[in-house]
Amino acid sequence: AAGEGRARRERKPVEHFKPEVVVKEDFVIKQGAGIKLGDIPNVRFRLSKMKPDAEMVMDMHRLLYQRPGTVTKRKRDVLEFSGFPWATYEMEKETPKAVERADKLKSTSITAMLDLFDLPKDGNKLDKANRLVNYLIKPKDEGKKDLAALAEKKKDAKKRKAERIAKKATKKGKKAATQKASAKKGGAKKEDSEDEEDDDDDEDDGPPRPRKGKAAGGGGGGG
Repeated sequence: AAGEGRARRERKPVEHFKPEVVVKEDFVIKQGAGIKLGDIPNVRFRLSKMKPDAEMVMDMHRLLYQRPGTVTKRKRDVLEFSGFPWATYEMEKETPKAVERADKLKSTSITAMLDLFDLPKDGNKLDKANRLVNYLIKPKDEGKKDLAALAEKKKDAKKRKAERIAKKATKKGKKAATQKASAKKGGAKKEDSEDEEDDDDDEDDGPPRPRKGKAAGGGGGGG
C-alpha cells in the first residue's frame, strides 16, 4: 500500500543529435536587362585569350555572382551574364553595394575589366568602379572595332606575306640552279674546245727540219 503512493518517474525520450544539413542553392544565372557578354564580339575575343584561373577572370566572377566559380565553368558563366538581375525597386539599394564590392578589387583588375568592355579607363579607382557597375547593370556592345575580324585580317596578311617570300625564294633557287647548270655546261664546252685546239697543234708539229750547219757552208766554199 505504501508503494502505491509513490509517483512514477516519467522517462524522457532520448534526443539524438542531428547535424544541421545545409542545402546549397543551385547556381542559376538569371536573365538581366542587357545582352549576354558572350554576344559581344570583343568581350568574347578578349576573354578567349585569358586563362580561367587568371586573377581578373576570378574577380569578374565574384563581382557578377558573389562567388569564385569553378575553373571549368568560370569563363562560361561570365559570358552568360546579361546584367544584374535586380528589380527596379532594388536598384537604389543594390547599386552602391556592387560599387563597394568593385572598389575592393585591385586597380589592375578594375582597369582590365574596363578594357574588356571597351570602356574609358580614366579617373580614380572609385570613378572606375562606378563606371564598371553602371555598365554591368545593362551590358551592351560599345560598337568598337571587331578585334576578332582585325586579328583574322592580320593573320591572312601574314600568311600571304610568308607565301610571297617562299615563292620568291623558290624562284631565286631555281634561277641559281639554272645559272649553275649553264656555267657548268659552258665550262665543259670550253674544255672540249681547248682539247681540240691541242689536237690541232699536235697535228701541225711534223718531224724537225734539219738545221743548216756551218760545216755544210764551209764545204761549199772549199770546192
